[in-house]
Amino acid sequence: MLGRQPRISWEPDVAHDEGRHLQERLDLTVGAYAEDGTERADLVRIALQRCRAAYCAGVADAVLIGDTPSDVYAAAAHGIPAIGVATGSADAATLLSAGAVEVFDTLEDTESVIVTVKRLTSSRWYTPYGHSELR
Repeated sequence: MLGRQPRISWEPDVAHDEGRHLQERLDLTVGAYAEDGTERADLVRIALQRCRAAYCAGVADAVLIGDTPSDVYAAAAHGIPAIGVATGSADAATLLSAGAVEVFDTLEDTESVIVTVKRLTSSRWYTPYGHSELR
């Protein structure tokens, strides 16, 4: 998880349904946030380091979900596939042009997002509670 906002702003907000089920599956402690740096590529590096320390997970286990071309470029700088979400200022065509491997209009279809993440990552799916084999 990366964010240009402080970590506290990424805590799940049950008042908003969009992405809620996705947030329930995230470990926000291994992300990188505004207090960690300003360059997105640096935030990706920090998040990868935290994931490696917490889960022994590396680049093969990572995917970045972002809503700007800068997010997509930061993922590419570390060899990570990017999934675009056209909820920000960039539309789907712009995110695909930047190199996103797939783009969703929103995060409402949680299961489709998760299937895509699993397809793009290694054979293990990491959760805050450990990992499980993909089936």
